[in-house]
Amino acid sequence: MNQSFILSDGTKVHYYQTDKFKTLTIRLIFKDFLVKEDYMKRWILSSMLSKSNKKYPEENEFSRYLHELYSMNFSTYFTSRGIVETFNIGINIINHKYIKEDINLIKKAFELSQDVLYNADLTIDKFNLEVNLLKSQICGNMNKRQYAYKKYRELMFDKKLEDYDSNKEELINQITFDEITKYYHSLRKRRCEILIIGDVSEEEIKEAYEGFNFTNIDNTNSLLISRTTNVQNLVYVDQPKIVIEPSDTKQSQLCIGYRTNVLFNIKERYALTTLINMLGGDTYSTLYKEIREKRSLAYSISVREDTSKSVFIHTSISSSNYEEVIKVINEVMENYKSGNIDPNLLELARIGLTSGTITEYDRPSYYMENLFTYSLGETTLPLEERIKIANELTIEDIRKVSEKLTLSVSYFLKGEL
Repeated sequence: MNQSFILSDGTKVHYYQTDKFKTLTIRLIFKDFLVKEDYMKRWILSSMLSKSNKKYPEENEFSRYLHELYSMNFSTYFTSRGIVETFNIGINIINHKYIKEDINLIKKAFELSQDVLYNADLTIDKFNLEVNLLKSQICGNMNKRQYAYKKYRELMFDKKLEDYDSNKEELINQITFDEITKYYHSLRKRRCEILIIGDVSEEEIKEAYEGFNFTNIDNTNSLLISRTTNVQNLVYVDQPKIVIEPSDTKQSQLCIGYRTNVLFNIKERYALTTLINMLGGDTYSTLYKEIREKRSLAYSISVREDTSKSVFIHTSISSSNYEEVIKVINEVMENYKSGNIDPNLLELARIGLTSGTITEYDRPSYYMENLFTYSLGETTLPLEERIKIANELTIEDIRKVSEKLTLSVSYFLKGEL
């Protein structure tokens, strides 16, 4: 069961106590709204903070220190959900109950996190190194599939919500070392929350935290996130956009996006996940069978839930098959909305969902994602209830959630060679 408490300095802790793992997974999170101008700053800064600090200014020194702490796994990174982006300090350590040495590794984890926040070794040379590494990673040549997805993302959302993935090359060239330094100091003004998974009690966490303070900051700048922040503030295109762009390649890329209009109803969320699996999650799925297996119209086809709660269909095809593929996709979607659904397919998808849920249950990441969702104020459920919901889904549930899908974008990168 997820539990929460407040430390003496006001820092909120969410934790899940379990003896399932011999390690502790710790995550410090700092939430903020997505801002186009800060996107690359987060990327560069997170990379710089993960490699050194003033105590250990050289990367090899820092790595050696982590090794001495029983190979502590340490990282800084960012994640996004809807229009909220979170800066994370992630730490994985051996539970002290399994080591002979008298050392409090939770305290060491907090100490390291404090060094990241207040003793970062930011230099112009390190900044230039990270910029060059980043350029080599993201400014290289895109393949056609990546390009098609980028264009699809630009079309999927109204410009009132910037597409944070589409302007990387432009943004990275505008960043200066001074901006990174200012951004680092602004990061320290955000409220910290701590997430912990493992065999540890509230008392042990409080004892390890004694002497630390992550809230000697201006908390008036704290981000307050409600359950409706992630989805209701998103701005989709008002009318479906159908775009065809020529390309000097043989293979064509078709990207189709539907907004789901599914918010936080747990049963609807599971019905949507099941629908996605039924449409294109495996070789048994409807679109795979109809488009690839029966008609041989596509080289590949997949369906997944994209960021911001949209359903994304991608298929690689020959340009001559475009109209027929569109026709088949439309027919399949109409069949689902009318309830013309194979019950055997529902059972296969349900088995896949249940199996996947049970598999995830054996990993600390499952609990950490649950805790993070819990910290956002969203509903979380224990494994048994998740399986129960999946097993009780009906054809009517799938039909109802299918009706909520609304076409937003159809982007076709047409190969003309």
